Amino acid sequence: LINDAHLLNESASNCLLKTLEEPTNGLFILLTTNINLLLETIKSRCQQIKFHPFSNKKLINEFQNLTHEMNHGIIETLVNISNGSPGQLHKNLKFWKTIPENIKNEIKYPPQEFTKALFLAKAITDELDIALQKFILNYMQYLWWRDSHDSININILEEIQTNLKNNLSPRLSWEAGLLKIVINNK
Repeated sequence: LINDAHLLNESASNCLLKTLEEPTNGLFILLTTNINLLLETIKSRCQQIKFHPFSNKKLINEFQNLTHEMNHGIIETLVNISNGSPGQLHKNLKFWKTIPENIKNEIKYPPQEFTKALFLAKAITDELDIALQKFILNYMQYLWWRDSHDSININILEEIQTNLKNNLSPRLSWEAGLLKIVINNK
């Protein structure tokens, strides 16, 4: 089983191709979310089975039965940022349960004051690892877009996400981004 087969580098892809050309005993299952990144020669030697994402309605119904204690709005937001993937929804639920309540309360709306923005940046970077910070950004982007359709705030959150992906200082990225959001909302 090769998960995220589209992430194989050139050497690994060529070795896999050699194995697929001259198989012994065995079955290879390649999983990918981006089939276009696989070598054409690999794709031609594989049988393709496409899995379609679940509808948001189906995911909401399934997971609302499992999580009675959660607010319907939170479940809806977690489902929407899961992009139809039950596995991603499970991960999002796990992430959500580990976020401290003070941060959950502060991310519902864009910060309106400079001091609140700085305290939120400090709390996020002190209490959450990078994976949780990226999750929070996705959550905030969906929630804030749904509530305000303010593309400037969403673009600023996207800048923070890009900074985190590029390994820039999380604290500075959050502080600068959240301060820009306060200025945008004045």
